[in-house]
Amino acid sequence: MTFTVKKLQRRLEMSKIEVTQSHYSDRILNRLKRALGLSAITALVLVSSTAVASDTMRVTGQQVRGIGSRGQLNGGKFEIPHGKTGTISQASSTGNGFWISKTDSQGVYQLLEQFRPPSSQAEGLTLSSGKYRALPNLQRNQRSARVELTIELK
Repeated sequence: MTFTVKKLQRRLEMSKIEVTQSHYSDRILNRLKRALGLSAITALVLVSSTAVASDTMRVTGQQVRGIGSRGQLNGGKFEIPHGKTGTISQASSTGNGFWISKTDSQGVYQLLEQFRPPSSQAEGLTLSSGKYRALPNLQRNQRSARVELTIELK
């Protein structure tokens, strides 16, 4: 059984299931699979394609301390589409604040803004279109930390 994205979107609308950027959970994927009889991969493609049109995005970044250069920076990457702006509506960090970097014309991340606790200071910050990354600062003797942002697109 083959589906195009438009057919899947129509079937999704017919089943009255709402999908937004913040619903990337197994629970939603399982509901989609049951309601539409889709495979997991097809359901994931459907969620991804409809979430792009959403006005809200959630971003999670993590830093894990390592010895020497063995630390890890995971996730936190996001993109504000051309012609749109993004405003941080919620921010939280389990570390000592966080920072946001933006890519320059060569694709290298450059520090844009750094926030110390409380992370809520970042709420209201408006970001222009472009590619960004949000990562937490580690506290002294802290092994790992996370930052979570909710960004409203306009």
